[in-house]
Amino acid sequence: MKEVNAGALQQASRNLNKAFTNFFNFGFGYPQNKKKKDHHFSFQIPQHCSLDTSISKVLLPKFGWIKVKMHREISKGSLKTITISRTPTGKYYISFLTNDGEKLPEKQEFSHATLIGIDVGVTTFATLSTGEKIDNPKFLKNSLERLKCLQRRVSKKVKGSKNRRKAIYKLTKS
Repeated sequence: MKEVNAGALQQASRNLNKAFTNFFNFGFGYPQNKKKKDHHFSFQIPQHCSLDTSISKVLLPKFGWIKVKMHREISKGSLKTITISRTPTGKYYISFLTNDGEKLPEKQEFSHATLIGIDVGVTTFATLSTGEKIDNPKFLKNSLERLKCLQRRVSKKVKGSKNRRKAIYKLTKS
């Protein structure tokens, strides 16, 4: 337990408490346990984190300074929470929750003449209330043969084996 950040453990406990509160009070489903083979791992660090954009590093408790690749500017303000997540392909991402101190923008007024209704369907991707139809792009059909091949390879592997994990990794990348 000493190897794990206390803030991350407390945040996990808060998330579990919120899940049970939603279950008992608001009719949500019973909280599910995470499986060992679940590919989406993430945890939150709510405090004692800092970011130095000049050297592109993040200070995390129990980890120290970690080099990061910044994809966009982070707004000036206080850093609230850092969420670290791992994708099925093994890449790690850090998302920052900041408070810039600005007020939320007010709701904009709209007129009913500018509203458009959209009906999403099976045969046509979308039908607008103006009568315009948008065809289904069918992106999956183009790569369906490769997908079938990779799924067949996964189905032939022994469950729990390393080769099956490698085949699933290739399937998630495609």
